[in-house]
Amino acid sequence: MRAIGHVLHKVDSERNPKLKNIIENAFSDWKKNREDNAIFWDFIENERNSVLKQYEFGFLFGPMGVITSDDDEEIEKLDEGLYCPILVGRYQGEDCRDVLEEAIKWWKKQLTGVEEEFRNR
Repeated sequence: MRAIGHVLHKVDSERNPKLKNIIENAFSDWKKNREDNAIFWDFIENERNSVLKQYEFGFLFGPMGVITSDDDEEIEKLDEGLYCPILVGRYQGEDCRDVLEEAIKWWKKQLTGVEEEFRNR
């Protein structure tokens, strides 16, 4: 997911000065409005940093036990890959595939905005 931003910023922006300005403005907006762009900062960027700098993934995968009753007594084992929760942060406990879907939608919206602004200039 983070590679999309790197290509946008390092490759696409170098192909056209007008596009570079639009992309720089978009990145600036993401930085100014961190809460509105939390999926970028708290998932896309964090996951990239965890993998590249700490060699860790921010989610669990493999068979795991889950509590299936209110009294914490019944634990069922889920098959590998059925549930892959995020370990820490804003999306803790959510399945990483659901968060990834949100990140894909965010990127589509951002890229569409860049394309539309480029066409309108």
